[in-house]
Amino acid sequence: MDELRTSESATRMGQIIIIPNDTLPLVDHGGRPLRHVTSAIYEWTPAPELKGELPPSFTFRLRCITGSDGVRRFYPVGSLEEFIAQAFMVGLALLSTLKHLTPEQRHSYRTMYLLFQRVRRSKEHLGNNLLNATSLRISRVGRDLADEPSILPATVGLDQQGGGEPWSVDRFLAEGRQAARGAGIELPSEVDCVHYGLVAAAKLNPLIIPSDRVSELVHQALYDEIPIDEPIQPEVVDAVIERTLAAMHHHLDEPAAEFDAWFSGPHASFVRQIAKRKLLPGGQLDQVLVRSVLVDLGWQAYRYVADCIHTTMWAIERSIPEPLTEGERTFFDQMYLNQPHFGNLPLVLLVERFPFVQSIIWDILGSPDDQTAIAVLHRLLDYYGDMARRRRQVDRTIKQRRPANLIEGEKTPLIIPLKAPVIAPETGETEGPNERPYGEPAILDSSPVPEMFDQIAEALCVRRQIRCKCGTADWDHRVLALDGVTATIEHACRACHFTAMSTVSVEEIKQHVLGAHG
Repeated sequence: MDELRTSESATRMGQIIIIPNDTLPLVDHGGRPLRHVTSAIYEWTPAPELKGELPPSFTFRLRCITGSDGVRRFYPVGSLEEFIAQAFMVGLALLSTLKHLTPEQRHSYRTMYLLFQRVRRSKEHLGNNLLNATSLRISRVGRDLADEPSILPATVGLDQQGGGEPWSVDRFLAEGRQAARGAGIELPSEVDCVHYGLVAAAKLNPLIIPSDRVSELVHQALYDEIPIDEPIQPEVVDAVIERTLAAMHHHLDEPAAEFDAWFSGPHASFVRQIAKRKLLPGGQLDQVLVRSVLVDLGWQAYRYVADCIHTTMWAIERSIPEPLTEGERTFFDQMYLNQPHFGNLPLVLLVERFPFVQSIIWDILGSPDDQTAIAVLHRLLDYYGDMARRRRQVDRTIKQRRPANLIEGEKTPLIIPLKAPVIAPETGETEGPNERPYGEPAILDSSPVPEMFDQIAEALCVRRQIRCKCGTADWDHRVLALDGVTATIEHACRACHFTAMSTVSVEEIKQHVLGAHG
């Protein structure tokens, strides 16, 4: 990108017009209207040299929010997925024109973008925000021989020298509540307590790592590892790449929806198709190895997408009629240009981790040279990778321990977590007499088999018109809270990671069970 940065031709690649947009209601996180804040749309139109590379009448838009401090900050218009797709398209057009890419090179970029899309829809993509106490705790049925009560890393609460004591979940939430209040949040929510608890722990033990390891850290905070007994041989990698490219080529003429369903849809058999080609060189391949290679290819594709976004926003930054101030450029560059502390990616490609690290991100956006804030960010990413993998392991354990193959008509207890106890603000101790420790299972007499619970949850989704984004409704249901009167159930789509919650009375559940079991 340094070569491009010295080129004056970028400012001639397009122009920006400013469209006032003061009708947009601007509110803070609490829903309160923001005063002395204005909004405008900055619309970029490509120059004639790019018209052959982009769709007719193409424009690229950013929303500019000018705060009471007079600083302009630029945000995507529409969804982030739309922004990434358009920024990639513009970036490829710019690179093709400015660096004279060959047809083969342009094809490589487009192929890598498809692999980027695929890996973000794969089951290896980590989607749980882990920002509620339920996600942190491990019920008894999910515990292994170590009898760990939570997924918090063992180092949470320790300093860089290993001093201190590991925090229990209750202590962790109390520390988080105190830190949130110190940050100006008068009535911290559970999400606030978890987030600021993590930040407090990370500040005790910031992670200082070489710059060449940051990309690996970011990777581990975005994608699950696929356990493999031994390193994948180069010939296997070559075979997977060759088969993948050939298969994609045969399907490129299909309508986009059909191609997506075949390539990366929730019921896609792409991995099996690649693995089962017995007559090709390499013969039949292990599907686990194929999945691992595809995840690695998807991660490599991040670099291609990042470079296109970087090029697009670099050109747009230089097309803004009134040049950005130093503070405005700092925010803009951290958001949209490749940064070493984000693993040489722009922040927009780490957006799924933003809720987990948000307060530190704002510190870095304001002061990107703050090495302490960067070390805290890296510790938070390290925490997330550890916790997300532990959460998945626990969930798999719980699922495996569910009774199966029951004799028809046989009943078994349904194990569900209790409602979280109230944490006293000052002491951090649990309140409420005769409450079981949170996470200890409650067993309902004459409960349905687990399949019956799924039926109840599915019926709730239909009755209350709960629909996932991808439309597959491949639900994973679990009870989040039970207080003796109502049960709160989470519905999570395994395909697109959409989540929703519904609350149902225990009496209604009993009626459903009695009706089904006579």
